[in-house]
Amino acid sequence: MKHLSLVFLFLLSCGGCINPDSNEIPDHLKGIENLKVYPSDESAEHSIQFEQARVFEESDELIFGRLRNVAVDDSGRVYISDAAQSRATIHVFDANGSYISSIGGYGEGPGEFRSIISPQIHDEKLYAMDVRQMRINIYNINSFEYQNSIQLNPGNWSHIEELSNIFPSDFIILDSNRFLLSFIKIEKHQYLHYHYLMNNSGEIISDMILDQVQSEHFELPDNRGVYHSPYSPSGNIKVSSADEIYTIWTEDVLFKKYSLNGEYLSAFYHPFANKTLSNSEVLNYLENEEYKAAVRNTGIPEKWPAVRSVVMDDKDNFWLETITESETENQWWVLSSNGELLSKFNFPTSKSSRIVTDDAFFALESDPDTGIQRAVKYQYRFE
Repeated sequence: MKHLSLVFLFLLSCGGCINPDSNEIPDHLKGIENLKVYPSDESAEHSIQFEQARVFEESDELIFGRLRNVAVDDSGRVYISDAAQSRATIHVFDANGSYISSIGGYGEGPGEFRSIISPQIHDEKLYAMDVRQMRINIYNINSFEYQNSIQLNPGNWSHIEELSNIFPSDFIILDSNRFLLSFIKIEKHQYLHYHYLMNNSGEIISDMILDQVQSEHFELPDNRGVYHSPYSPSGNIKVSSADEIYTIWTEDVLFKKYSLNGEYLSAFYHPFANKTLSNSEVLNYLENEEYKAAVRNTGIPEKWPAVRSVVMDDKDNFWLETITESETENQWWVLSSNGELLSKFNFPTSKSSRIVTDDAFFALESDPDTGIQRAVKYQYRFE
């Protein structure tokens, strides 16, 4: 196991900033009620310092496939989902980086997976969703044994017209008895998410709380299918410890806040200069004539999204990876739940954050020598 003590100091920069009048709002955002607009030249309250603390990697007894997500329990144990074909398991490490066990495994038996979505820890239990088998598997994190599953039975929502012929795609734990369940619907080049409350018996217990565009893609002529677009904005949803829902459409640094019953409360916005996108960059992404036909049929975005990814930490702060002109690193912003700018730092694009706790930033990255995926824990502190 590698233990590195290299310290990284990420300096503040203004690579993603613009300098219009602080009251200037894009036309498509005008009319949003209770919107707080932050000035484009706002200074961050803190700098931030990182120290690489632990590496969670392969060993003689463990081979990784395709790592996807990370969860951390109160004792510091780390759970890494491996979505490689015919593997579908969750690897468990102790806080010091030593491999303990693997949970699940590919199959259709109790506690097994055919796919793994969103491993999460709550109340001494590990939850992970299997969208192919329509269930959420639950494990005891002290014994690592399978406990039970919440069956996602379409019969439980057959009375809801909007959910006809669509299926769950993700979930967020609210407490031991309630979950925010997301359903995905495909409409031409858009993937839509419908959000509902579900109990621990798999029953829908609310009307639709929110609907949002989850992603946009390039559509082939005559509705013959779509190609994934890495250049289009996407929709994200987060839930705070106070059960407040936040949504972001990554075209802008714009967060909207809702109550748990879907009532709009407020929003905040930070001006941002989106990176320009060229036609050739989009068309040459794939050397595939069908892909190019889909691009020409749908149209090419003029600019990149403002935000590549969003993580909410244990203190309800948002960590945003903003897209900059650099090809090798992006600028991360740390915002409070009210939108105040806490810090900015630059971080390599090759390191993809999956979870942030109150003192640690976990990223999936590739070993610089072998190219094999691994998870890395960085301790951080604000100064």
